[in-house]
Amino acid sequence: MRCLFLFLMLSCALSVIARDPVEGEWRVNGGGPVLLLRQAHDDADRIEIVWVDGPDVSVRRGSVVGYAVPAPEAGVYDCVGLDPRSSKGRKGAKAKNSEFVMRMDREYGHTLTFEPYKRSKSVDVYRFFPWWLRVRVKTTDTRPKGLDGARRTDAPPPFIVL
Repeated sequence: MRCLFLFLMLSCALSVIARDPVEGEWRVNGGGPVLLLRQAHDDADRIEIVWVDGPDVSVRRGSVVGYAVPAPEAGVYDCVGLDPRSSKGRKGAKAKNSEFVMRMDREYGHTLTFEPYKRSKSVDVYRFFPWWLRVRVKTTDTRPKGLDGARRTDAPPPFIVL
């Protein structure tokens, strides 16, 4: 009786520890790499992005290539992508890390979309010139949002593709 009670308490305790819905294997679209998103061993609030397989042979299998932190909104994660090749190459080379937001599909939960963003500070040297010498730089980006993303590979899709 005591063993049965201990077993039930242990199973209830393990069921309370919920897995984050984004955890699992994902294939980046366009024949990209397969990434594993898992709970970080050292920090319970962070999710590791681990390289499983991909076309870039310079990245070793099992390398941590980024971290994700859940945002207050469900299914949204603030991510930092680490450059796994930054320690190789010429000395003093600065790591080329990227920052992006990862959004999980709310309806089915089998797709992710990546939205990159940048944070930086700069000084506009054109402010030192008189107004008639100033040149405005315009950036135009007509690429639609939601094209970068990944699909879950560790579970079958909830619909049949014909």
